[in-house]
Amino acid sequence: MHSFYSIGFFGIPNLGDELLAAMVVAGLRAEFPGCTLRLQTRDARLSRRYAGIEAEFVEGHAPWPEYLRHLPHHVRAVARSDLVVIGGGGLIGDRYGWTAIPRYAIDACWAVLLGKPYVFVGLGVPGIRRRWLRPLTRFLCRHAAAACCRDPASAARLKALGGRDDVAVAPDLGNLVRMRFSSLPEPRGYALMNFREKPPLNESRLAELCGELVERCGELVLLVAEASDVGYYERIVAGWPARWQAATRIVNPLSLDEAIRWICEARVVAAERLHVNLLAAHAGRPLLTLDYEEKVGKFVASLGGGSLVCMLDEMGADWARRLVATDAPAWSSRLDELAREAQAGLVGTVRKGLNGRPYRARTRALALVHLLGIMLVTVACSVVVIVKRLLFGRRSRPHPALGSGG
Repeated sequence: MHSFYSIGFFGIPNLGDELLAAMVVAGLRAEFPGCTLRLQTRDARLSRRYAGIEAEFVEGHAPWPEYLRHLPHHVRAVARSDLVVIGGGGLIGDRYGWTAIPRYAIDACWAVLLGKPYVFVGLGVPGIRRRWLRPLTRFLCRHAAAACCRDPASAARLKALGGRDDVAVAPDLGNLVRMRFSSLPEPRGYALMNFREKPPLNESRLAELCGELVERCGELVLLVAEASDVGYYERIVAGWPARWQAATRIVNPLSLDEAIRWICEARVVAAERLHVNLLAAHAGRPLLTLDYEEKVGKFVASLGGGSLVCMLDEMGADWARRLVATDAPAWSSRLDELAREAQAGLVGTVRKGLNGRPYRARTRALALVHLLGIMLVTVACSVVVIVKRLLFGRRSRPHPALGSGG
């Protein structure tokens, strides 16, 4: 019976990453019934309650203090697993900050030292901007037993980083959510929107779009995908006319299932984030994609038409009118195909990883050097964070899924 340790940007929560965590778990269990699953997460309760995951949880992300506190659990998780599965949530890149690399690299180095193979699944690869991170990233890309990316551009970048030509490409693992859409609820009358603070939006154009959706549908739901959305949405809505404010509801879902239900029951969906677009497509909702990044446009293109797409600087009332007049798309067969391809990519990568070759002594020595470096950085960051917490306290408020005591 196989044993897996899954590493990603889990337990934050971010709707897209929690969806991917749930789909990696579901995909592995579908192919390997009875397997043991360990999942790295920032918060086990949140992964359990928000994403609905049941697994052996390993808490703490490097380079933060919680990782050091739970270090023995991380080492044991690697040692007791047949394969370390990196991906689903997270990137090989530092576009959103340098900490994305240590988050998965540290336990990958433990895997090399302990003689355990690791694989990359479903990752995006935007590239490395910081020169000091490149040696570590190249080392990890080179020695992965197998790798599968979510798009050809990411695969090309991983090939270049790792000096390898065996990188597979498969659709986003979020497409495995198809198994949850066997029956769909009847849509209600509201329009649903999701947008993000960065990259910056033209707020007057956003108001035109949202206001027209209110006028056409009578109610607008702003779906929160991550904690920072709440304050941003509240500020945006506060600048609207009172009638629009009264017809707008900010929804911070308590669970992934609740978020999916809000999307399924929407009359129409306008979304910026990739995985809200993906969920709306699988729910068969008329969709306006606010295209801000390569991954979003590529997913919409993979559907083969039927979605409205506008760039962020093109938003306005006209797009709302076109969306409301759009019929429900006929994507079912294409989405079934994407789900099958995503599962095949996951399973093929994992099976190849399970047959990975032993590491050489030189590879293990290099892993030790990189691990010592990451551990030093983690200790330094942890000291800074602990001092800040002592001086200023914790500023983040708990997610509703954890309740007031979370």
